[in-house]
Amino acid sequence: MIDLNEDLIPISQVPGEFPSRPHIATVWRWVTRGVRGVKLATVHLGGRRFSSREAIQRFVEATTGVDSTLAATTGVDSTKVPTPSRRQAVHRADAELDQAKI
Repeated sequence: MIDLNEDLIPISQVPGEFPSRPHIATVWRWVTRGVRGVKLATVHLGGRRFSSREAIQRFVEATTGVDSTLAATTGVDSTKVPTPSRRQAVHRADAELDQAKI
């Protein structure tokens, strides 16, 4: 959630906050679908959509697992979000257990 006292920036300027300057479509995907269960927080003010530098920082930390205290503040533990490779590993382990009749 964004506090209105945070440093708000229009969504169109969010790519400029990253060294790799992601495409604006990528930013909108972060807002609407998210990454590993984490969405980029935004607010809608005066017909425009804004995020904040602080929200971007929280998003990056949550999606990269940089800050372990973030799970307590956002309710999201990025280390426990199943990724495709983790799901495949679980399926392989289940298949091995089934073959071993365990």
